[in-house]
Amino acid sequence: MHRYSIVVFLGAFLLFQVQPLIAKVILPWFGGTAAVWNTCMMFFQIVLLLGYLYSHGLRMFTTPRNSWIVHSVVLLLALFALPVLPSESLKPDSYESLSGEIVKVLALSVGIPFFILATTGPLIQAWQSVSHGNETKAEVSDSPYRLYALSNIGSLLALISYPFLVEPNLRLQNQSWIWSGLFTLFVVMCIFGGAQVRGFSSWQAPAAKDNPRADASPVPSISVGRMLLWLLLAMIPSVMLLATTNLMCQEIASVPFLWILPLALYLISFIICFEKPGWYHRGLFVPLLLFGVIAGVAVAMLNAYASAGLQVLLLSFSLFACGMTCHGELERMKPHVSSLTLFYLFVSLGGSLGGIFVVLIAPRIFNGFAEFQLALMGALLLGIAVPCFSKSISGGRKIGIGFASLIIGGLALSSFLGTLNRSGIDRVLLDGRNEYGIFSVEKDGDRRVFISGTIDHGSQIVMPQPSLEPHSYYSDGSGFSICVKTQRDLASDESPKRSGLKIGVLGLGIGSMLSWAEADDEFVFYEINPRVESIAREWFTFLPTYESQCEVVIGDGRIRLEKETSRGIDRQFDLLAIDAFSSDSIPVHLLTDECFDVYEKHLRHDGILLFHVSNRFIDLKPVLFATAADRGLAATYVRHVNSDATSTRVSHWVLVTNEKVANHQRIRSAAEPYDLPVDAPRWSDDFASLAPVINWSFYVSWDRMIQKAEQNANNK
Repeated sequence: MHRYSIVVFLGAFLLFQVQPLIAKVILPWFGGTAAVWNTCMMFFQIVLLLGYLYSHGLRMFTTPRNSWIVHSVVLLLALFALPVLPSESLKPDSYESLSGEIVKVLALSVGIPFFILATTGPLIQAWQSVSHGNETKAEVSDSPYRLYALSNIGSLLALISYPFLVEPNLRLQNQSWIWSGLFTLFVVMCIFGGAQVRGFSSWQAPAAKDNPRADASPVPSISVGRMLLWLLLAMIPSVMLLATTNLMCQEIASVPFLWILPLALYLISFIICFEKPGWYHRGLFVPLLLFGVIAGVAVAMLNAYASAGLQVLLLSFSLFACGMTCHGELERMKPHVSSLTLFYLFVSLGGSLGGIFVVLIAPRIFNGFAEFQLALMGALLLGIAVPCFSKSISGGRKIGIGFASLIIGGLALSSFLGTLNRSGIDRVLLDGRNEYGIFSVEKDGDRRVFISGTIDHGSQIVMPQPSLEPHSYYSDGSGFSICVKTQRDLASDESPKRSGLKIGVLGLGIGSMLSWAEADDEFVFYEINPRVESIAREWFTFLPTYESQCEVVIGDGRIRLEKETSRGIDRQFDLLAIDAFSSDSIPVHLLTDECFDVYEKHLRHDGILLFHVSNRFIDLKPVLFATAADRGLAATYVRHVNSDATSTRVSHWVLVTNEKVANHQRIRSAAEPYDLPVDAPRWSDDFASLAPVINWSFYVSWDRMIQKAEQNANNK
């Protein structure tokens, strides 16, 4: 038993340690979007299902001895897939199918080792069930499930250790080599640990034959309805997990901590329910589920106005309540040990279907993150229906719970329908979603606004006719206008006089920056989401008007610039602006020290790097000022307030350039005082901590919400 325990624990640890590792490596390749982690999760869930199918097949069609032989050969073959660090040649050229490209990279880099680890839990537990020898009836029944709980503990330890121990102290390449070494150890231990089943020609345990304490009664059959409940009780928390992660990362950042927090809560609910099933009390967790649904609906409705800390807290509570209820009921429906691999198979199938639904189906059928409310309603339905149909809840309490569920379910349904029907609102001209996020085009008085997630990402005055004048974030006095005017001054001072500027922009939006274009200027926009370009052309006039002066390159800006460098292309930008936010989510990979190397290769010697750092939750100034100082560059902070008849917009900018340009009169006169903190963080591709720069306070901006409601009322 101890030998099996070590193998199961190590396998589970490696299984979950490699997930954030590989996702962090490929995150910059795909724009740093929230969809990267969720697609990784879907892939891992599907491979986990394949691993369970493999284990179930060995259990059904081979003897214990032959299963050990087959699995030993497969384990040895997996060693040829090491190390797990993906090759640079796998970086994508096309961004039309984000999930397809991610799955391809994962399959070619980590697919085989992960598949092997996915087989460990059910197969080792099947081996253990035939080789336990002299265990009692209770041990015969429970010990495989205890191994399952042990594997969850190993998984949880892997997740918790990654953001706090592994990521801050080890480079990604070192992480890969250490993981590969531990995987080799796992292979050796698995082969030698499983060798004790060589003498068994049947999956019927000796205890079942010879031990009078063992249960000799016939195994009860399993109904289709029970298997369907297994599937649903596993699928709904999976949908909830990925939908919660989507909401967190869409509004803050796609970083390991915000990947791991929801997954850890999901796993904790599994561990509690399967290791300590007595801790799941329907009388406690059914009411908690009701409150969890309320909390989830509140975030879905108020996420544009709620603080990061409040959103994470409420989403975490909602996910945990959902997980505990569904997993608690799932544990109560677990079968006899002889049906162990079938049970795991359905649990894994439910998890995989949940991942497929969120990653592949939801972006194609929903315009918003409606799968979150859908999961809340599913959890509410199952979490209430299953206990109420049992005898554990009295008639009076059933009526009370049913009445409360009706009210709260109606609230969740209203939120769900509201997410679906936004395109029916007069002010909403376009409402859509793809793998990169949600977006809309809305009317706001005389303006037309492009919204990514919940944030205004560019607007144009269209009434009485389209205007090309700069306004909003890019109006006169903004960081962008100051950089453009400074570079025009520098160009006119050169001998011979240089005509026209070359300006690069990471993040297209609606092309608002073209409002500053003059006749000889050249603009190059790098945009990862192909849908954004079509929106900019169909609903706004900047791109069509300046068509001859601008180029739109589809793909992650950093990757495209790297590939241009490898092909010998030197853009020599006078100004390179980084404005590639999706909603309020920050593109961490565009702010690292290694990325500065990429930028500098495409800047003139007196060029300016401009970062638009307006954000509700995160203060990026310390990161950029610290990186600039380390590289011998000067950073300047510019704060701009733009007011019109309907609203006031404040934008924040950081300019990074050499000392000579930073001392230009235009930049000095616009600069706001800023003192770099002594402990300012430095971000690298290997580690970027949000902790020092994020505001975790708890609040709801009621003033903004009321102001927005009044604007919407005026626009009807």
